Amino acid sequence: MRFALLATVATLAACTPKPAAPIADPVVKSEPVPGAPNPSQLLGAWIVTSVGDKPLDTPSTSEGNPGTQSWFRVTPNRIEGNLFCNGFSAAYTASHDGFNAEPPLQTEMGCGDAGNKIETAIASAIGDATHWGYRETIMSLSDGRNALLIARRPREDEMNYALFGMWKVVTLDGAPVERAKDDEVTFAFQRDTVGGMSFCNGWGGGYSVSGSTLNTVAIVSDAMGCDGDPELFEVLSPGAAIEIGDDGSLTLSNKGHSLTAVPF
Repeated sequence: MRFALLATVATLAACTPKPAAPIADPVVKSEPVPGAPNPSQLLGAWIVTSVGDKPLDTPSTSEGNPGTQSWFRVTPNRIEGNLFCNGFSAAYTASHDGFNAEPPLQTEMGCGDAGNKIETAIASAIGDATHWGYRETIMSLSDGRNALLIARRPREDEMNYALFGMWKVVTLDGAPVERAKDDEVTFAFQRDTVGGMSFCNGWGGGYSVSGSTLNTVAIVSDAMGCDGDPELFEVLSPGAAIEIGDDGSLTLSNKGHSLTAVPF
């Protein structure tokens, strides 16, 4: 069972979550936000609100793409998500305010004329950006003078975007989790399933999100006994409170226990 779970987790980053119905975003000025000193502020999930000097308009559902959302998730070395109806991924590097990404690789579904234009604009913005900036919950990619793309953090009703992807547990009940490379405590969310490696067991199950509450369903794991697993699975039982930090970190709290995880 462990090997099946590991194989599932390894493919999760290639999947995209089922999009929520689109919600209109306010008009955002095209000026890039100020640079920030810490690239870790880029980490986590972002919803695209404008490309260039134009707010992002979601094409009509009559084009066959109801509820599609443009968003991405930033890990320490990759940026990935949904351009519009196609998933994408690109390697990147970032420094104080500098930003450099490879041209995004994407799937090849047809998204309608309007959707295709959005995808081209977002992919170009990511590939052409040379700087980034961050202020409160807003991030921009720019050419140093003009904003090419502006995005915001997911709202509470968009936690499925914030959770998507793979996470590495860095603290459990406030104590650091220090593990050798390739032996990290990890878990990953895709559309309706979550799974990973605990301190010594592979595990998996379903989940749903209601506001800022995570409800796991039918979690199944291997049966090896080890320190850390009882507390970890208490956190991951139904009813965990979700908190997303400004740096994109994830905190789950439940039944007197908590964990903190970072994008992986």
